[in-house]
Amino acid sequence: MVEGSGSAGLGRLPWTLSAEELRRTAGEIVADATERLDALLRSTDGPGVETFLRPLDRILLMVRDVSAHGSFLFAVHPDPAVRTAGREVSEAADRFFNGFRIDDRVYRALGAIDLAQVDPTTRFAVERMRREMRRSGVEQDAESRARLVALNNLIDRIGNQKTLVLGLLTMVLGAFLFIPAASVPSVAHRRQNKGVK
Repeated sequence: MVEGSGSAGLGRLPWTLSAEELRRTAGEIVADATERLDALLRSTDGPGVETFLRPLDRILLMVRDVSAHGSFLFAVHPDPAVRTAGREVSEAADRFFNGFRIDDRVYRALGAIDLAQVDPTTRFAVERMRREMRRSGVEQDAESRARLVALNNLIDRIGNQKTLVLGLLTMVLGAFLFIPAASVPSVAHRRQNKGVK
């Protein structure tokens, strides 16, 4: 298990990992976060700031770091294999969050926290999280929630494919724009016929 906060998880994801190391390490971190979330939700301690919110925050930071790292590598890494692994890692974190947002166990635990006993910032954060979970469909029946997760996972995959295509298109257009006009036969031919050099 990864100890400590989300930054400990990021420490396991240096920029030098190969594609396979990235997949394996990020997969371990997301699996660990899933186990920790399940254990937290099974805990007999009543939900509160110290017993639920702080551990939940550490779990979410672990996966957020995986998501950010994967997205960054997908966008900028020079090795295509690592870029692909970055996209896959990012999508794995997205799947975790898509499931989290409609996890009725989390929603109920957040609702059980006595907000009269917390500071205004914590109260706002809990109320906002529950509102966002409602908007995501957490109050729907189990079958509808499963369909929502599948749909959100598909949307994330399509979004990443769009990003990939736009990135490739940008590279091709960028390369084309920096080619001297004389080396592009059709451009050179048109310029010669018009007397332009």
